[in-house]
Amino acid sequence: MRFWEDVWIGNKNLKTLYRRLFSLSLNQGLKVNEVGEWVDAAWRWQLRWRRDRFECESLLEANFIQHISRASLTREHEDVKTWGCNEKGSFSVSSTYEFLSK
Repeated sequence: MRFWEDVWIGNKNLKTLYRRLFSLSLNQGLKVNEVGEWVDAAWRWQLRWRRDRFECESLLEANFIQHISRASLTREHEDVKTWGCNEKGSFSVSSTYEFLSK
């Protein structure tokens, strides 16, 4: 799952929600598990930027960090994509049809 480009928290990708920060990020193209590390039992984000942020960008960065900190990350589960249109999380034509017909 790519940190900026894939939808892994909320219902939009981070690139769309935080375009300005995406343009400054040195973490582009990385997977979620490559943008931080486990320190003891806690996940620590390691965001890297091309330059220091301007004052208005610092406020945006604070909101961004608060947003991604809501994610529930665990060591035990592999980073995988799931289909959100059925309980199993697996894609099927029938689940797609059901989703589109609603």
